[in-house]
Amino acid sequence: MKVVCLFLFLLTIKVCEPFETKKVYYENGQLLSSINYREGVRNGAFSYFGAQGQLITKGNYQEGKLADVWTTYYDNGQIKRQGVYKYHVNKTTETQEGKWTSYYENGALASEIFYKDGRRVTWKFFDISGNLEVIDAEGC
Repeated sequence: MKVVCLFLFLLTIKVCEPFETKKVYYENGQLLSSINYREGVRNGAFSYFGAQGQLITKGNYQEGKLADVWTTYYDNGQIKRQGVYKYHVNKTTETQEGKWTSYYENGALASEIFYKDGRRVTWKFFDISGNLEVIDAEGC
């Protein structure tokens, strides 16, 4: 019972660590960035915006490293690129993982890159009409 109480107490301390959201603005008053911090280190969601207020990039940090889904956007709001960063706690690094996609400004798929353990495994390129142009695989 004492172990359970100690664990819950320590969990409460960890959960209650102060989070801070820092916001930076352009001279015109538009929001430039919003980044969450824990104890002075980037931790949690962040967003960057263009001078006209359009979302440019959003993602997450974990202990100051890139983590989880990252998305960048064109000025028209279409997704430009999206993929996952995997944070390796034991290595204190991050790597691209799984499928990363990029798109043309009209929303058509431009490429798919597959990563495993931070290494590119395959890469597919598409023309603006969606036709597969090139497949590049590891070792080719």
